[in-house]
Amino acid sequence: MIESILESIKRPLNIEESETNFDDELEMHINSAFSQLYQIGVAPQSGFEISGKETKWSDYLGDIKDVAHVRTYIYYQVKLDFDAPATSFALTAAQERLKKLEWLLQTLELTFNPNAYVSPSSISGEASEPPTVWTIDESQPLPEEMKVGEVGFDPKTGNLVRKI
Repeated sequence: MIESILESIKRPLNIEESETNFDDELEMHINSAFSQLYQIGVAPQSGFEISGKETKWSDYLGDIKDVAHVRTYIYYQVKLDFDAPATSFALTAAQERLKKLEWLLQTLELTFNPNAYVSPSSISGEASEPPTVWTIDESQPLPEEMKVGEVGFDPKTGNLVRKI
């Protein structure tokens, strides 16, 4: 398995490792995908960016072994931004896959290596429980009763929001 984040995304996009003409654009899209993971609460507290092919998956994930969802999410997001499918069917399928991956990632309790992202329950010493899922309306503010770490789901749009 390729450890370099940039190189591992280039391969399924059929870009040779020696081809560097697209590296800056790919880095921009990869960093955008990491920013989106940060927005949904799946990232170190200080965020994360790559800077060339030297940045490795272990820099982001530390010792976490179950990284397939993160790698797949980054790939699909970059694929949509860099080389979107030509048909509406394939585009919709990729977008649906991304929504499912976002939901899966939000429900995992991952602890990240850089700057030690920790769930609020582990800071207080309480036992970790699965987050409560709220039914929300995206046009309205999040309910005041919603606690950090809980997830809101808008059934009209299919969007998920995690309070951080």
